[in-house]
Amino acid sequence: MRPLFVLLVAFSGCAPVLRFTRPTPPEASLGNVRTLSVSVKTDMGKAVENAVITGLVMGEIPVPIAVDGVVKDRLSARLEQLGYVVCPSAPCGEGEMTVLLTESAVGTELTQNGLRSRSRLRARIKVKQLDGQEPYDFTFWDRRSGRVEEAPLLVRNSAESIAGNFAATLLPGRQNAELPLEDGGPLSPGVNMLLSSNWDGAIGYFTQLTQQQPELDGAWYDLGVAWEARGDWGQALGAYEQAAARDRKRNYLDAVDSARRMAPPVAAAPVPVPIPVP
Repeated sequence: MRPLFVLLVAFSGCAPVLRFTRPTPPEASLGNVRTLSVSVKTDMGKAVENAVITGLVMGEIPVPIAVDGVVKDRLSARLEQLGYVVCPSAPCGEGEMTVLLTESAVGTELTQNGLRSRSRLRARIKVKQLDGQEPYDFTFWDRRSGRVEEAPLLVRNSAESIAGNFAATLLPGRQNAELPLEDGGPLSPGVNMLLSSNWDGAIGYFTQLTQQQPELDGAWYDLGVAWEARGDWGQALGAYEQAAARDRKRNYLDAVDSARRMAPPVAAAPVPVPIPVP
């Protein structure tokens, strides 16, 4: 399905500028893990330290709530929504998610408006594959305040917020972009396709043009813009690098840097294993 976009065209002298909304890849991944276990642990040293400090400084009285279970429930639900399978216990599946609560405090304190409940959670989420690699390692936190009777709800909402932020790192996003275009001569037909949001037509045109005139740096650059607008950062990077190799223009170099940050890593070629000769 073609990505949604917003397109405006501005002209600076004779050079058009393409403004659009482009898809971006997820911020992180769980590697090759699709089935995993989830365990939640509390850093007791930190928890005791925080409880003592807040008790002495803020007059907070701890409220006994099974925070670990709430966090595990919310994270497991998000994983299942994303299509992952959560095992009932560890170890099982293709990996393990470990959640370390470095801050897990729920309590009540006396304020000018009477007693209030407060919830503070900080969770470090790590995923470990069966081969020992850890493709995911992020820390999230959330703080909330409410009425005394709302303490369980505050904890659930904090856990849901952390789970939502976790899920957001695994989902593609969208980003506003503004890219100058190379125009004139043989580039103009392809540029018109870009300005009319015909990404596939522009890719086909500039691909053919780079084959016919491989030294035409502007064709390589506009081809990179077309691939970027379509959301293929790997192809965009290759085209931008070809443009920068032919002319060290500032916008070419900036495009290469941006695409390198966004392009997915290239998997290393497998090393052939020698077969012993009998």
